Amino acid sequence: MKNFKYDIVIIGIGRVGLPLALSFLTKGLKVVGVDIDKKLISDVNNKIFPFKEEGYDKIIKNYEFQATDDPSIVLDSKNIIITVGTPLNEHIETDLKEIVSSINSMIEFLREGHNIILRSTIAPGTTNFVKNYLEQRIDLKFGKNIFLSFCPERIAEGKALIEFESLPQIIGFEDEESYNRANEIFIKLAPETLKTNFISAEL
Repeated sequence: MKNFKYDIVIIGIGRVGLPLALSFLTKGLKVVGVDIDKKLISDVNNKIFPFKEEGYDKIIKNYEFQATDDPSIVLDSKNIIITVGTPLNEHIETDLKEIVSSINSMIEFLREGHNIILRSTIAPGTTNFVKNYLEQRIDLKFGKNIFLSFCPERIAEGKALIEFESLPQIIGFEDEESYNRANEIFIKLAPETLKTNFISAEL
């Protein structure tokens, strides 16, 4: 199995992904970020925290964190956390274009041992959609040599630093190894993790 340079790559380093990335850094994990916003990437690489979020201005200055627009960094990252935006459509269903676009951009770089975690706000059934979408396009089997879970974000804007360490992390999964891999990183951040299935976690 491939050795990985990074513990985590965060796909989408906006208001959800960037605080998560920096919080993982404070727990000793090696983290890198991917985004398509070049201004955001430039700010992050120059140690500027671009949002109003208590405590992270200091963290970004004191820890080594780099962002890139090159999805091939996925090759070097054991865990892939997707936190891209999912706006609501006219009939209150989530728009999955950014999730699908992110998956398509990294699909050629997926390898045995990768652990994919969805963290964007999504409608029930989306994690299973992602699983089916990928299984039709890669020669890997979920639960056997590639892994998938949904770990929802429930943080109030401006309070991420406190709430990451005080709120339990829900992990939605279908196979025990996918849970184990998600739990391995989130238990470093959250006080506890709660086990459930895809649908319950999405709800």
